[in-house]
Amino acid sequence: MLYQIENSTYDDINGIIVSKDKEYKLTKTQKNLLNYFIQNSNIIISKQTLMEKVWNRTVTENSVDQIISYLRGYLEENPKKPSIFITHFGKGISFEAPVKTLQNTATTSNPKTTLLNPKIAILVLTLMAVLAFVYWNNLTNHSENGINPSQANINKQKILILPTSFENDKIDTVEQKGVRNLMQSTFNNLDSEGQLVFDNNSLTAQQAIEKHWRLEDDLIVLRTSIIKNGDIYESIIELDDGINEYKKVHLSANNINDLVNSQMAYIAEFNQSLTKSKTLKLPNLTRNDKYIKALGYQKLGTFKKAEKLIKQVLFDDENNHQVRLTLAEILYDQKAYDESLSQLNTLKATSAYQTMGTQIELGIAKVNFSKKQFEKIIDDLSNFQAQHPEISVIKKAKILLQLADAHLALTHLKTAMKFYKQAIVNVDALLNPLIFAQSYFGQAEVLMKNSISKEVYSLFKKSHENALLAQNIPLQIKALSKMSFVSMNNYDWENAIKITKQVISLHELAKDKLNLGISLGTLVAILNLRGEFTQAQEVNERLGKIAQEIKSDTLQLHYLHYKAVLTMNHFDWISAQDIISEQYQLAKAAKDYGMQLNNAFLQLELILLKKDKDKFMSEWKKRMAEIKGLGFERYQVYMDLFLARYYALISEDTKAIDLFKNVSERTLQSQDIKVYIDSQTRLAKVLLKTDTKGTLDLLNKLEKYNPHPNPYLDLKAQGLFNLGKKVEALSLLNQAKLVYHESWTAENQALLELIQATVNSD
Repeated sequence: MLYQIENSTYDDINGIIVSKDKEYKLTKTQKNLLNYFIQNSNIIISKQTLMEKVWNRTVTENSVDQIISYLRGYLEENPKKPSIFITHFGKGISFEAPVKTLQNTATTSNPKTTLLNPKIAILVLTLMAVLAFVYWNNLTNHSENGINPSQANINKQKILILPTSFENDKIDTVEQKGVRNLMQSTFNNLDSEGQLVFDNNSLTAQQAIEKHWRLEDDLIVLRTSIIKNGDIYESIIELDDGINEYKKVHLSANNINDLVNSQMAYIAEFNQSLTKSKTLKLPNLTRNDKYIKALGYQKLGTFKKAEKLIKQVLFDDENNHQVRLTLAEILYDQKAYDESLSQLNTLKATSAYQTMGTQIELGIAKVNFSKKQFEKIIDDLSNFQAQHPEISVIKKAKILLQLADAHLALTHLKTAMKFYKQAIVNVDALLNPLIFAQSYFGQAEVLMKNSISKEVYSLFKKSHENALLAQNIPLQIKALSKMSFVSMNNYDWENAIKITKQVISLHELAKDKLNLGISLGTLVAILNLRGEFTQAQEVNERLGKIAQEIKSDTLQLHYLHYKAVLTMNHFDWISAQDIISEQYQLAKAAKDYGMQLNNAFLQLELILLKKDKDKFMSEWKKRMAEIKGLGFERYQVYMDLFLARYYALISEDTKAIDLFKNVSERTLQSQDIKVYIDSQTRLAKVLLKTDTKGTLDLLNKLEKYNPHPNPYLDLKAQGLFNLGKKVEALSLLNQAKLVYHESWTAENQALLELIQATVNSD
C-alpha cells in the first residue's frame, strides 16, 4: 500500500519513504515499526509493547529510541521538534500524523518508478552529485575541527554532554562515579556552565535529547563510552545533532585518568572551535589514578577514603588546584569547616583564582554560612560580583542564591526574595532545574516567615518538582518535609502522611538512618494528632529500634517524647511520668537544650491531664526559670498557654480568659496559627460555661483556618445543643466520630448518646 504521510510518501511493502525528493530504504525493523505505528495511530504505545509486537523479544529502550530517531529524520519536518512521533514521558510513544492511502503498490511493477518520475530522478541525482562535491570539498577544508560543514553558522552552539557509558564490568563502580564526577565538576568550575550542558537525569540518551531540544534547536550531542581492553583504556567520543553525525573520535591511554584528561581536552578544544571564544583553560590535572578513585568515593559519600587519597595526590603535586578544591569540598562535607576554609584561602592566593574564582568564593561562603557569618558572606560575594561582571549566567545565579540565603538568615526578607527571584532570570529551567529548585525553596521560606498559605505549599512543590528533575535527593527531602509541615499545620492529615512516607522512602534509599528516624518521628506526630494511636505506636517502636541501632541520643530523645505522648493518650500517668523523667535526664546529659524545652512542655501537659492542681505552679515556675536560663524567652507564649489552662482548671475563668486572649493575639501576630487555634478553642471551652452564643461566634470565625476537628467539633456540637439545635448538633457529632479515630473519648460518646436520646424523644 502507498501512503501519504504529511509531505512524504511511504511504500509499506518495499519499505521506501520519499521525502523532499529524497528516497530512504528502511531496514526490516524500521519498516515493521512504522507499519505498526500506522496501524495503531493516535494511541500511546509503551516501549515494552513495541518490543513485543515489532521485535518479538526484549531489547534495550535505546534500541527503540534509535529506530524512532531514524524514522523522525525521514518523516519529520523538524526532527528536533517532532510532530509525528510524540514522546509521552513515562508512558510511551504515539504516531500522530494524518495518513492517506494513495494506491495499492502490489499492482505496480516497479515501486521506485511510482515514487520518482524520470525527470525528477535526473534532477535529484544531479543535485546529489553537486552536494556530494561541495560536501567532500568542505570536509577536507574543515577536517581539523571535525565539524560537519552542512551545518552552517554554529557559533555559540551548546554541547549537551550525556553521561559516560562503560561497556564492560572491568571498570569498577568507584572509578565510574569518579569519571563522571571529574568531567562535570571540572567544566562547571570554569565559566562554561550553560555552554557545556551535562544531563544526568534522563533515563535514556533519547529522552535527554528530546528534553533539551524543547529549549535549543541546535544542540550538539556528545556521547562518550569507555571500555577496558587488558591494560589499555579506550574511549569513543561521538558528536552529532541527534540525527547527523559530525565526528567520531577514538582515544586510548594506559590509565583511566589520562584517558579522561584527553577526553576533556578534546571537548574543550571542540567547544572553542564552535564558540570562537577564548580557549577553556583546563586546570592541571594529576596523572595519578588515585584522584579518580577519590572522586568516586566522594560521590558515594565515603569521605574519609576520599580525603586520604586526595591528600596522597596533593603530596605528590601540591600545585594541583583542582585537587585542592576537591579536598576543600570533602572537608566541608565532613564538617571540618576550618580545614576547608584553609584550603580555599590557599587557593585564593594562587593562579587558580583566575579560572576558578567563583567556585572558590562560593566554597568560602558555604563555610561561612555554616559558621553563621552572614554579613561577611554578603560583603565578600557582593564585592566579587562587582569585580567579575563577565562570569557565566549560572555562576551569577549561584551567587545570588547564596546572597539570598544569607539575607534570609538575617531576616532581610524583601532583599532575600528579590535575590531568589533574580537568580532564575535568564536561566534555562530544563537545563538547570537545581537553580530553580533552590530559588523556589528560598521564596517559600521567605513567605513562610509570615504565613503558611497555599502559595507557600505551591512554591515548595515547585522546588520538589525541580529537585526531582535534578535528581537532587537532599533537596527533594527538604522540600517534601516542608510540604508535610505545611499540610500538617493546615490539618490536611492525608496529604501530610502521604508526603512524609515519601520522605521516609528517600531516606531508606539513601540509607540515612539518622534522618530516617527523624522522619519516622514526624510521621508519629501526624498520626498521633490524627488520632491513629495504634499505628503511631508501631512507627515509634521502629524509631526506637533505629535509635538503639545507631546509638543516637537525638533519636532516643525523639522516641521517648512520642512514647510519653502515646502513653498519656492511654491515660497511663505513672508510665508517662517515668518516660518523661528518663527523657529529662538524657536531654541534660546530652546538653540538648531543645529537648529540655520539649521536656518542660511534656511535664506540664501531664500535670494538667492528671488535674494535679497542687503540683502545677511549682513545676511551672521551675521550668520557666530553666527556659530563661537557656535563653529561650521567645517560648514564653507557650508557657503562658499552659498557665491559662491551669487557671481554667482551677476555675479562675477571668484570669484564664484574659490570658487565652493575650496568647491568641501574640500567636496570631507571629503567624503561629496552630497555637493560635489551640488557644482559641481552649478559650471557647471556658466561654461555653456562660456565653454559648459568644462561643459559637468564636468557633465560626476559626473556620477560615480549617482547624483541627478535635476538640473543635465537639465544642461546637455542645454549643448548638445548648441553643436547642439538637439535630444540627447530632449531625456535627456524627461527623466528628468519623474523623476523631482513636481520639474519640468516653466524654464524646456520652454527649453523642445524650443528644441522640433527646432527638429520639422529640
